[in-house]
Amino acid sequence: MVIDEAEEYILSLRSGDNIKDAVWEAYYELGTRCSKKCGEGMNVLILTAPCYGFGDIIFAVKLAAYLRSWYGCRVTFVTTHSAGFQKMGINPKDIVELKSKVSNIECRRFALLTPVRAIPSADLVFIAPVPTNYDASLKDVQKLVRNANQFNTFFFSEYNHDEPTDFPTGIGKDTYGIFLSDVVVKPGKPAGLKAPYAVAYITDASQSHERCLYSFIQMVAAKYNGHNKFDVVVPSWVCDDLEHFRKNIINKVKPYFSEVDYVGKDGKRTAMHRGKENGKLLTIRCDTFPLPISEMLRLIKASVPDILLTGDQSVSDCLSCCPSKTIWYQITPWKGAFGKGLAKELPQKYLLKKGTSCGTLKALKYRSNFTKFLDKWDFRKLAKPKLDAVVLAAKARRSSSQVRDFERFIEKKKLVTLKKKIRSAEKN
Repeated sequence: MVIDEAEEYILSLRSGDNIKDAVWEAYYELGTRCSKKCGEGMNVLILTAPCYGFGDIIFAVKLAAYLRSWYGCRVTFVTTHSAGFQKMGINPKDIVELKSKVSNIECRRFALLTPVRAIPSADLVFIAPVPTNYDASLKDVQKLVRNANQFNTFFFSEYNHDEPTDFPTGIGKDTYGIFLSDVVVKPGKPAGLKAPYAVAYITDASQSHERCLYSFIQMVAAKYNGHNKFDVVVPSWVCDDLEHFRKNIINKVKPYFSEVDYVGKDGKRTAMHRGKENGKLLTIRCDTFPLPISEMLRLIKASVPDILLTGDQSVSDCLSCCPSKTIWYQITPWKGAFGKGLAKELPQKYLLKKGTSCGTLKALKYRSNFTKFLDKWDFRKLAKPKLDAVVLAAKARRSSSQVRDFERFIEKKKLVTLKKKIRSAEKN
């Protein structure tokens, strides 16, 4: 029945690009779902070559959690950042580290990397995610994974990546949504934070990071000046160059807080400004990051309603744990499409422009409502039917010689040739 459906799928094609999808598409069209046990005994490789940040690692770990929970399969990570995965709690036994011939291991093509130990044979190979500056390349993967082929290898995009992939994640037309999860967050605040606080978790890799930071600090200072003491938790790089930031931060804050301090990475408090207007104190905190994911979620949950974030997975984590937050977003050049998607679908009109996406005095009374957004753009709802079909096809490939023979039959053949052979067989 599956082979019959696969042949019908091929006969319906107008282009030969999707011939490789025939078997899993048959399961998809038949509406066959995969139970938790249907992936038991299978091994899935997740290949990840992160690009200058932790987001790609979190992406891969979240995908692995879905696969284990939904199908009960074993997942092995193949990556240039073994230490990063171990920080996320992954057992070193489940990691194959990749080495590069050059010192820079960021954003590397797999063909240029060498595993430190043998990569296990896999039923499925997932590239998660494909870096924004690369396209999906099966040949690149095959240089590293010997049994990777067009039937068992699938590419997952970063959020709103322009290049075509098997699983385009993100927000908008023809995407599979974002990685949401059910999380339990510890009560209370992370150690050292006693005053009410806002979180500004952004990168200094963008040219507009200074303006972004000033906009958010000014907005939360104006909005939360009812507190006598208020903190803004920022990345440590802010204090690395605080002399550069000092004047602008003070000018943005002093109409609402007459005293401004900062706490450096070493935990030492230093006065930045002392005015005489109201005696209220705002503190820039550079001593909190980095944090493990459990403490990061705790930090987010206990913060005030407004939060400034950058990166795909920070937004996903915030929406998962704390959907009542009002999210402000640092729009970097490589994440413009995702920012626009958020602006349209949250909806959050202020995210449409860089000048207001990080915060604005125009939005002091603004509160967001993400209920419809979360229901509409949940990867667990949008992608699972296709992943079910992919896993079922892999299971059939393991156990059915008929399926393996069919895939060999369609491999590397032109669409016109296949259609002729299928129709000829039907007549006979």
